Amino acid sequence: MGLPVHFPDEELEDLLWQLHLRYERFLKLDQPLHPELELGAEEERILDSVSLALIESYMKLHVFEASIALRKNRKIPTSPQLNLSFNLQLPAGIRPEEIPQEAQQILQQLVSQLTRLLPRLIQQEIVRQSPIVGFGGRVFGGTWNEKR
Repeated sequence: MGLPVHFPDEELEDLLWQLHLRYERFLKLDQPLHPELELGAEEERILDSVSLALIESYMKLHVFEASIALRKNRKIPTSPQLNLSFNLQLPAGIRPEEIPQEAQQILQQLVSQLTRLLPRLIQQEIVRQSPIVGFGGRVFGGTWNEKR
């Protein structure tokens, strides 16, 4: 490139290396981000206040911190297999009109709860049947903050 290169003496080179090691520790450069390990069993997760960059002068240190959203990318099956069995039968010889009002209310609440829970259970089953095909992430909410 034709730029002038100045080789530091041993003392300056050692100081530069020490500075590099401090940056490495501060920014965790030796700790790669593995989405699969960060997420574990979770489908999505947000990592808050991740230090991504810094500018340092003699008097001040400014750090760029942001949040990172990680998620699993899944391939939804074209025809997931869902088997739902929702049969509520009364024992032989019992007519619905003979059931006490309190029991009818309990049954109605049960049906109502199942109606609310079913969409979540179906979603969980579809996710369970969908293989992970990768991971996604995005950085958001970044700001420069003065640290000293």
